Amino acid sequence: MTGSWWNLSEQFAPDAEYKPDRAWAELWIKPGIRADVSTTDWLSPYSGVSYVGSGNIGKDVFEQGNRGLWSVEDAYLGAQFRPPTNESSLDISYGRQPYKIGSGMLISVGAANGFERGATTTFARRAWEEAGLVRWTHGKLGIDGLYLKPNELPSADSFTRLAGAKLEWKLGADQALGIAYLNVFESMFPYVAAPIQLIPDGRQGLNTVHFYGRWNPVSDDQGDWHIAADYAHQWNERIEMAADAYSLETGYAHKQARLKPRLVYAFRWFSGDDPETARYEKFDPLYYEGAPPLWATGSNGSFSFLNSNVLAHRVNLNLTITARDFVAFYYWHIRAEETNSPIQFGQAGRFTVTGGEPSLVSGVATPHLSDDFYLEHTRVVSEHLFLTSGIAVSIPGRGLRDLVTDASTWVGGLVNMTVKY
Repeated sequence: MTGSWWNLSEQFAPDAEYKPDRAWAELWIKPGIRADVSTTDWLSPYSGVSYVGSGNIGKDVFEQGNRGLWSVEDAYLGAQFRPPTNESSLDISYGRQPYKIGSGMLISVGAANGFERGATTTFARRAWEEAGLVRWTHGKLGIDGLYLKPNELPSADSFTRLAGAKLEWKLGADQALGIAYLNVFESMFPYVAAPIQLIPDGRQGLNTVHFYGRWNPVSDDQGDWHIAADYAHQWNERIEMAADAYSLETGYAHKQARLKPRLVYAFRWFSGDDPETARYEKFDPLYYEGAPPLWATGSNGSFSFLNSNVLAHRVNLNLTITARDFVAFYYWHIRAEETNSPIQFGQAGRFTVTGGEPSLVSGVATPHLSDDFYLEHTRVVSEHLFLTSGIAVSIPGRGLRDLVTDASTWVGGLVNMTVKY
């Protein structure tokens, strides 16, 4: 990477002597096994266990490296009950396991990566430390009851616990309508209100209702057209919180055209804390899926913009060059939803003069944050070997340029080899 964090460190942390240009390597391995057993016509117990070893060579963009961790990733037990004469089934499981709701807007990656664990960008760990799941399905209808405890970093454990339920109606392959309710009944995770005010244990007591859907109005031999939408409302009476987020997405894949192009546009909006109100309005993205095709806000900028107090337009184009070569291009235009309000955790705090009086602000005074680009090529070398290379560019917008006189373009490149058996 070069120009990391758009060179903001020179303005806000000059004594840290942060080096914006750097290179490092991430390595991880995950051996595991899963066993499924049919003991009777109606009972199928199952279990899985896996370990992850991960680490960095050199220091990454967070100045962390030359260390790592070997630890349990998956360790769960479960059983599925399916009467042979009934289209209903009941699945009960508990332990360290992955769990995702919808496309992963709020609940997807249950483990923290990076820092003392290494593998910041490759997300070696994904399973929840504890996931208790009860799933009932009947035809196209599914209902989940859930208890989740994230596998957080020991150095930054917020002791968060949440529970909830999900109802989903399957419309077809990769198509569904759903609603989920989540309650964080225990957490020490703090919130930062505008301008820079710490709310201890802010997440504790958070309630979230999440509506989501994906539908293919056209799906035939010529192509696929999809429409997807998400809306989430959050409230917490303990701290007078009310926040919202929504996403609208549409895309078309032409199956018969040369290169089989797939073009997708998405608009995402996550509320920020209004400095003019006493109520707290900054959206909490919880444990979202931060991959570029899903919920990343930016290329390199996604390290800083955490789906809170931002809005973004995203366009991506996928091309099939050959049967083994795939290219993806992404563009994000990213803006702050609320100016002079925390975007991430309250960085860029500073004094300004308004009406002749000094005042404390954070965030940006002008909404435009950045324009981000990401180009990726994947080569399927063999059935088990995949090689990916990419380049990411984040150009600072006026909001960031106004914070520092020599804001730089943040450029990063990657080469990733994956072996799967």
